Amino acid sequence: MNNIHENTPIIRSAGLKKPIASITENTLRDLAFDNAAQAHIITTTDNGKIILVNNAACKLLGYSKKELLTKSRTDIFDILEKRFINMLKQRTAKGQSIAQVTAIQKNGKAVPCEITSAIFMDEDGIEKAIFTIADRSQNIFEQKKIDTKKEKIVADNIVLAKSVQKKIDAKNEKIVSHNIDLAISAQKRFDVKKEKIVSHNIDLAKSEQKKIDTEKEKIVADNIVLAKSEQKNIDTKKEKIVADNIIIAQARSDARHAENN
Repeated sequence: MNNIHENTPIIRSAGLKKPIASITENTLRDLAFDNAAQAHIITTTDNGKIILVNNAACKLLGYSKKELLTKSRTDIFDILEKRFINMLKQRTAKGQSIAQVTAIQKNGKAVPCEITSAIFMDEDGIEKAIFTIADRSQNIFEQKKIDTKKEKIVADNIVLAKSVQKKIDAKNEKIVSHNIDLAISAQKRFDVKKEKIVSHNIDLAKSEQKKIDTEKEKIVADNIVLAKSEQKNIDTKKEKIVADNIIIAQARSDARHAENN
């Protein structure tokens, strides 16, 4: 330690205090990996066996490092999930992928996560995969609260809209009711006026008919008087003829009687 310059930076991590000059590049990578804020897991690509994890991954999944190193990706992810299957296909095709998947904690709890996965070769040329896992539970919870708040606002707006609509409907109903009353009143006045006109026309028609009937009755009466007068003249004339005929017949009878004597 005495041969290290006193201004040499010191890395402190998990109780570790060493001068940077005494730490190799591999050690730095290991420290960075192990103490990263996000969860990192390295697996083999052939069978998905976990070969390296960091502290954040242990904290997220609820396992110790020793326990996780006995697991594979089938134990910590819902590998039957369509999004996970698509993620593997995309990673195989492009070498890396990002997906929203479900992680499974030690207690069996499902945790919604976003993972970034990439394939790389180690020093021995063996293909491995690294998973960077971000817990989205809090984001989803916050989003759910926002959605609930929005739903409440929407529900309140619907109630308010219904209330306003109810007032508008009540006002419209009042206007319609008033218009109906006005229309009924106007129709009533119109009907009364019509009834008055009809009644007047009936009275006028009756009056005209009465005049016609009176005139007809006078004509009929005059015709009866005239007919009676004519009939009387005819009867008088007939009676005179009959009387004359009787006298003639009597005279003839007398003459015949006298001749017979």
